[in-house]
Amino acid sequence: MGTNMHASGFGLHKNNFSKWDHNTFVEQKSQIDWCIFENEYYWTNNLMFDMQTQPWTKSWEPMPGSKKAHPKVCMIYADTISGEVLPSKRVQFVEYNMHYRNPKFYTMLNDLNVQGKIDNKIVLNYMPLIYTKDSAAVSREANIFDNSVGFPYWNAGNNTENTDPQWADARIYTMSDNFVKWTKPATMVHAMNYAADKVPLVSSWTQYFWDPDGDVSNNLTWPLFNGVYNNPALLIGSIEGLPLGDLNWYPESKALWEKNKTRIDDHMRNAIEGKLNLLTGFNSINISEIKTACYPNPFSSELTISYTVKDPAIVKLTILSLTGRTVIELVNQSELAGDYKVKWNGTNFEGASIPNGIYLYRLQIGNEIVGSRIVKN
Repeated sequence: MGTNMHASGFGLHKNNFSKWDHNTFVEQKSQIDWCIFENEYYWTNNLMFDMQTQPWTKSWEPMPGSKKAHPKVCMIYADTISGEVLPSKRVQFVEYNMHYRNPKFYTMLNDLNVQGKIDNKIVLNYMPLIYTKDSAAVSREANIFDNSVGFPYWNAGNNTENTDPQWADARIYTMSDNFVKWTKPATMVHAMNYAADKVPLVSSWTQYFWDPDGDVSNNLTWPLFNGVYNNPALLIGSIEGLPLGDLNWYPESKALWEKNKTRIDDHMRNAIEGKLNLLTGFNSINISEIKTACYPNPFSSELTISYTVKDPAIVKLTILSLTGRTVIELVNQSELAGDYKVKWNGTNFEGASIPNGIYLYRLQIGNEIVGSRIVKN
């Protein structure tokens, strides 16, 4: 994708409803949202890989109502409407997204700023999705998303940065490295004002990214890729405890999401930041450090999973494939406080031995969930 995904100008009008939920976005140059006056805006459960990779300078503040005290802009822009009566009834909900950049983008940024200092160029930086609440002094968006009085339905949180999804399709990483190669000369010319004839690789930069086969005379489209990923934290990272991103790659999770779609929409439209437990209703799920261990890992014939229940609770322990399919359910019952051990012999529901490979265990104790990778060999 190019400069931005959602743009309808900065005029004094509102988009009634905008929702970006459970999408997988791979490679995008600049901003996400250039329309700041949405009546309802939801950016949730998205998996963003190499997003906003074009470095910016904090002196760029194109938004209306810009203030020198708030020079830093975010990937998602937000502001009040002229004459708006506070507390605002509008909903702005930016929760449970993962935003990743190839580490080589940060190396490139450092190299450009080192050279730029020598050549007296502007200092570059990368935008976050939204600046965190502890940085409110430097961002308009952080200020208003942290104002529970004036903006009670504006929430941004539970978003993570730079967690590698561990894609099954290695071509995504190849394209990512090519994207870095494309971005460096583009940044030098477009952001730092170097003369194009002084920038290495400018004459051939199209072959690195925008044209995947490197032949500018051939309009080859980008290849389709496999969107399955293997990171256990992201596989339970959404507001519903489902995989982040496009659920079409995880059919069982998609079916659960579709079954509960009305409940999920109500949960988010009420600006509830806690996770929604699809198994027991609207109870929050907090991903925390449940005391648990699995050993040996890797295992060949038997795996032991131990855990501690602090208070009587419903416990559910499930083995999953990397695609999110349930291999076997080991525990699903109410348990008293205490220490427990569960042994698994590496079979599925039918008792057949499962193939060697990587799997996940998903442990839920009451309203808390953890997950981790296990290897059978």
